[in-house]
Amino acid sequence: MKSVAVFVCVALAACATEPVTDLHAKFVQGQKVLDRSFVDGSRGKAAIVVKRDSGLLGSGCSATVLIGGNRVALLDPGEAVMLQLPEGDFVVGAANNGGLCGSQIAEVKVAARNASLTKVRIGYGASMAFTISETAY
Repeated sequence: MKSVAVFVCVALAACATEPVTDLHAKFVQGQKVLDRSFVDGSRGKAAIVVKRDSGLLGSGCSATVLIGGNRVALLDPGEAVMLQLPEGDFVVGAANNGGLCGSQIAEVKVAARNASLTKVRIGYGASMAFTISETAY
């Protein structure tokens, strides 16, 4: 029984997603950008990069990036979007698009500053919780 519990813990930990570096992220364009005004610089010059972790957990579903509740982009694992916003505080959200991944929304408040890059990570933890957080990656 003890070995079964250890196996389950290791299996769940292996399902956690991994952060993606800027170098390895695939930045989305075209139809995956749902609102171009958030990426074309017309709203401001403070940069926020939102990246979706790589890994198996949740890989069958895309995540919608939200800024203040507005749908901005769709991200699959390993993808990213560069947002250009005015300086200020924003609620950045991520929503699962249903299906096998369920319907979950996670949000984090971030500060966008001119001449500064804020990075946000979307992923799943070992407990299979859908998360969004600021990151150094």
